[in-house]
Amino acid sequence: MAARPLVVAIGGPSCSGKTSVCAQLASLRSWAFIHQDDFYKPIEQIPTIPGSGAADWDCPEGIDWVRMDQEMKLKSSEHCVCVVEGHMLSLRRDFQTTHFFYIDAPKEACAQRRATRSYDYEEPVDYFETTVWPCAQRTRSAAAALSNCVFLDGVSISDMASAILSAVETPSQSK
Repeated sequence: MAARPLVVAIGGPSCSGKTSVCAQLASLRSWAFIHQDDFYKPIEQIPTIPGSGAADWDCPEGIDWVRMDQEMKLKSSEHCVCVVEGHMLSLRRDFQTTHFFYIDAPKEACAQRRATRSYDYEEPVDYFETTVWPCAQRTRSAAAALSNCVFLDGVSISDMASAILSAVETPSQSK
């Protein structure tokens, strides 16, 4: 009987380094990787921010979770380890993982990284302060409530990747 695949979740604020950690892991292991950003619904289905009408890319209703779950099931059947990364994963109460890592990156670092990125849409001027960071605070609180969550310092990509490798590849000690 084949071993049940491990599902490893990597959460954290927008621009905290989740995708960079996955790239580091991918350079070291042939695991399956799933990125929440690949599962946004079409723009016309993304909820809008009350008062501004701008798309709210930081609300769970903007993600096609069913399609993401299908992809996770498929990749888990093909690989012994499936890594799923996304900034809203901890908000899902139905999400079953063997490991959950939350990148606890500082607000200033996330804001600086976000300022260097370009998107296919225009964000309101205060989007980070009014939408992105409040979402990060909600996801951090939700992650803290998970029994299997490990917080990572959010500073060094290689240190975070090493911590994840160590946790995933070290058999748990039975009591």
